[in-house]
Amino acid sequence: AVFTVSSMDNMGIDRLRYYLLSQCEEKNWLLDPNIPSGDAPIDIVHDAVRETLLSNIHDELPYILEVVNKGWTELPNGVLRIDEVVRAPKRQHLPLIIGADGKRVAVIQRTAQAAIEESLKRKVFLVVSVESKEA
Repeated sequence: AVFTVSSMDNMGIDRLRYYLLSQCEEKNWLLDPNIPSGDAPIDIVHDAVRETLLSNIHDELPYILEVVNKGWTELPNGVLRIDEVVRAPKRQHLPLIIGADGKRVAVIQRTAQAAIEESLKRKVFLVVSVESKEA
């Protein structure tokens, strides 16, 4: 089937929706609907940190950074503490990641923490540190 649609003019959307719904079979869920994702929690954390790095650091630098988990601790108050390290290949990259007065890494931490809390459906305390692979 071919449909002409325009989301700007809302043309053909109802017809497409009706067609798609008519093609669906009613079945039980394949995954538990109470589980927020089929991904491992550590993968969700790494993806959130990487996505935030891509959004806040320009050019090719985010693509050469390594994100490593250093800690995963259940705190007595029920909060999950996650320690992530962003590793840069060279020391000269560190100021670009950290930003003036640590502001860029603080934004990265806050944004990634919010995304992780949303995905894991729980309170998280994310610690992001930055280091160089150079000796």
